[in-house]
Amino acid sequence: MLGPGGNYAHVFELDGKAYKLFLAGPEILPRQTRDGRKRVFKSQVEAYQLLFRDPWLQNHSATFYGVCTIEDVIGGDGNSLRDDYLLDCCYALELLDLGEIDPITGFYMNEAKLVWLKHGHLTSYYENHVKDAEARFKMLGIATMDSSVLFYRDPETFKFIDFEIENYY
Repeated sequence: MLGPGGNYAHVFELDGKAYKLFLAGPEILPRQTRDGRKRVFKSQVEAYQLLFRDPWLQNHSATFYGVCTIEDVIGGDGNSLRDDYLLDCCYALELLDLGEIDPITGFYMNEAKLVWLKHGHLTSYYENHVKDAEARFKMLGIATMDSSVLFYRDPETFKFIDFEIENYY
């Protein structure tokens, strides 16, 4: 698994791609439920599919390789973890060099949450390239409220991950 994992999904590296596989639980109302996670999955997939309308934005988002169904997840002890995941809620993305994990934040060194760039200790990096991308996402009806921006310092190579259709839920 890449990183500490999130409330909705875990990301696994396999064959040079990142696979975002959504969790089956725990059930935390109102949104972090089995059905809620399925809706978030569908919303994120739809958002990636909309990016073809804006080639510049598509270039500044992790490459989307499509949806896949997972047969099983095997834990470090060799046992199946299939019941922990929604095996039909998985998509593959470009594997990006995230750098080392920052021991203070728990995030990768090449990653910043968009909210940090706008309102936190990294506001000096909320530059035109990130602002422009955020505006373009909005024009497509894509929400970036939980997005991370990788390589945020570089206007040529920065990439967004973790976005979804606005008001999909």
